[in-house]
Amino acid sequence: MLVKVNMIFRINADTPALRTAVEDVLIRLKELYPEYDISAINGYGG
Repeated sequence: MLVKVNMIFRINADTPALRTAVEDVLIRLKELYPEYDISAINGYGG
């Protein structure tokens, strides 16, 4: 049985340029690791 791994990156800052850069990296990571569910939360400030 294949288990899908969830990876959520929490990004403290939130600017248009940073969102674009993070999205570009997420696209590349998803291509490299299709078995992972990869996403990001911008402006987390957690």
